[in-house]
Amino acid sequence: MFKNSFLSHADAAQYNRNLVLNYIKDYGPVSRTQIWENMNLSRASVTMIVRQLQELNFVDEVGVGESSGGRKPLYLEFNKDSRLMYIVDYWEPSKVYLVNMAGDIKLESPPLDFPRYCSPSEFSRIVMHGIREIERQIKVDYNLLLGLGFCLPGTIDSRNGFVLHSVELGWQDVNINALFKKYFPKKIYLERTGNLMALGLCNSREDVISCSHFMLVLLATHGIGASLLIRGSCQHGSNYMVGEIGHSKFDDETLCSCGQTGCLEAIIREDLMHNNGEVGNESLTYLSRAISSAINLMDTSLVILTGDLLPKMGNEKQLILIEMIKTQVVSSKQRRLKISMVDNCENAIISGMSAHIFKEHFGV
Repeated sequence: MFKNSFLSHADAAQYNRNLVLNYIKDYGPVSRTQIWENMNLSRASVTMIVRQLQELNFVDEVGVGESSGGRKPLYLEFNKDSRLMYIVDYWEPSKVYLVNMAGDIKLESPPLDFPRYCSPSEFSRIVMHGIREIERQIKVDYNLLLGLGFCLPGTIDSRNGFVLHSVELGWQDVNINALFKKYFPKKIYLERTGNLMALGLCNSREDVISCSHFMLVLLATHGIGASLLIRGSCQHGSNYMVGEIGHSKFDDETLCSCGQTGCLEAIIREDLMHNNGEVGNESLTYLSRAISSAINLMDTSLVILTGDLLPKMGNEKQLILIEMIKTQVVSSKQRRLKISMVDNCENAIISGMSAHIFKEHFGV
């Protein structure tokens, strides 16, 4: 959030407030004494900041601790329900979710019936219908709403709010901000589905939290891609195309939806058709080559594989795939490298978007 080396007085105050809020969120319940002892802030500053956070309803006093000789400490806890957000997940079943700042789902819409290749205007109408269905059940104060987040497939310009290209949606250069600014001015967020899965895992799994370089590989029938997190931040690239391993090229004439031939995901899709929906041994070879190349390039210490292709392999082929990847990684026995599989990352998408929106508002 704060990227300049020089901060105005107001920015510095906001920065310190966000620091304290994140500390309470991550480590609460904590006392004021614990905050100033563990952070580079004075006692007076902590007292003032906590008062401000209480006035904003971001933190609550939740109990009294034991005295160590002076006053008994009052413990503070993050009020995760003080702000809410809407999240639209295009991943089937497509729904709108009303979520708190911890990623807990408060309410959800019925499944959204998006027609294949629906127009942007039709997409907007269906999403707003889902939001109105939620608001039939609960009154939502838009002044306390952090925003509307979209989890979408394709090449996503998350900074400017554009879907640059999405085969699944059939879109090219669609401005999501413009579609919804009437209802959510300056509160629109969007990110690629795989990135949000990775962010969600980064907020829920200890092995990911402690990892500086983490890669999630989504192996799905509709597409294959990788998401890279470095110190908890998604990497996008200058063209927002980091992780397009589904378009790794092989000596094969299978036509891909991108218009070229020999793409990994097109080969895998063709293999599924010829093997009654199961992943064949030849596909394992192609997948291991693409994934090991990505590991060799990015030097990640943790790789998690997920997606609906995993059940189509079965446990034996999953283990074979992991071993094939490792044998093609340079110096795999000398480097720190763990490869594991997660069957279901659906909840991670919602958790990832809530973490993304929270960081946009309160990041440091």
